[in-house]
Amino acid sequence: MEVQVAVPRPLDLVFTYRLPQGVSIGDVSPGTCVRIPFGRSHTHGFIVDLKGAAPEGTEIKEIQSIAIHGRQIPSDIFELCKFASEYYLAPLGEVLGVAHPSALVSFEEKRVRAATGLESLS
Repeated sequence: MEVQVAVPRPLDLVFTYRLPQGVSIGDVSPGTCVRIPFGRSHTHGFIVDLKGAAPEGTEIKEIQSIAIHGRQIPSDIFELCKFASEYYLAPLGEVLGVAHPSALVSFEEKRVRAATGLESLS
């Protein structure tokens, strides 16, 4: 089964990925956070549509992992993000990335590491 995934990058596109073996369409919903191969690296993204639509002849990669409880954007917040994306002409992946709590945790961890590194310079 294929789904559409938006990544938190300045790209106004969605990408088609295949659900991993053993995961059905009923196990995910729009707003589910997933880890995906993206270019030469890996990143997280958000399922935005449960219908894949890749052009004919396109290689479809598989989602590496699906977030566990608490790593999903609630449906009302997801709809608000879609509205904001359309209204402000912002890429949906970036809007969802800002709305997702893990983005703040990652930022705080980086800031703490930088601050602890500064102490050793004194």
